[in-house]
Amino acid sequence: MITTRSFRLVLLLALGFIACSPNLESDLRKASADPNAVMIVKDRGGEYVAFSAGRIAKIEGNKVTLKAGTLVTKGSGTASKDAIASELRNMRSKANPGGFGATKSTITGTSGSITIENESLEKDTVIDVVEILSLTGPPKDDSVARNNPDAGATETAAASETTEGPIEGGVKGGVVGGVPGGVPVDVQANAEAKPVTGPPKTISGGVLNNNAVSLPQPAYPPSARAVKAAGPVSVQVTVDQSGNVVSASAVSGHPLLRAAAVEAARGARFKPTLLSGQPVKVSGVITYNFVLQ
Repeated sequence: MITTRSFRLVLLLALGFIACSPNLESDLRKASADPNAVMIVKDRGGEYVAFSAGRIAKIEGNKVTLKAGTLVTKGSGTASKDAIASELRNMRSKANPGGFGATKSTITGTSGSITIENESLEKDTVIDVVEILSLTGPPKDDSVARNNPDAGATETAAASETTEGPIEGGVKGGVVGGVPGGVPVDVQANAEAKPVTGPPKTISGGVLNNNAVSLPQPAYPPSARAVKAAGPVSVQVTVDQSGNVVSASAVSGHPLLRAAAVEAARGARFKPTLLSGQPVKVSGVITYNFVLQ
């Protein structure tokens, strides 16, 4: 008969094994190799967290330290793990660059409720990771799929459908009597039909403060100073191909400080961002910290 004490001991040993898993640390390092990638992980407390890989300060074991000022999207609730991860992916998708809209919202569906919360970290913060749920941006890696078994299902199924060719000295999928070294007809047809895709119209750049060539500081509103309003204000911006801010809206911070932050953000200038040699738009966040003197 298993006692409560024995169950707790087994649970602690299991958690200790996860914490010491060398595969998880290796997968975290591989997944963070692309600074533009967005990672979704599950932490030790059972919360799901999405963040830009470019904001990682260091990785020690399964602990990931995020830099101060990092904007994270957190998910929790009674819905399934897949449902929460899917909602986090939607929040960080191109349709909502950066994933920062309302500060906190709750979604209720047939599978349960999901609470999504956006937060700008005030200091370096450590996340105790127990699982990598999703990765968008860099190529998938089979070792990353170990922490998310569903990630490699599509690739595995596609690989199993490879057709063997009968030509000695030819290529797989070839035709009897064909020219050795030739390209199979179906492969050639698919190659010709495959459309050429260019870089995405807009990419996510995370926190953009350090990328600015000109970053005007906001004026301190007298009304905010009168009530001693202070603290960080995050402004979601879109930067065009020339490096100019074409849209700006405050997503967090004291209401009396937001207008001044947006006004300053509109005057920021950045170097044009190139992807595959072509200039692209960038969506990201500028953070201003209002300090009373």
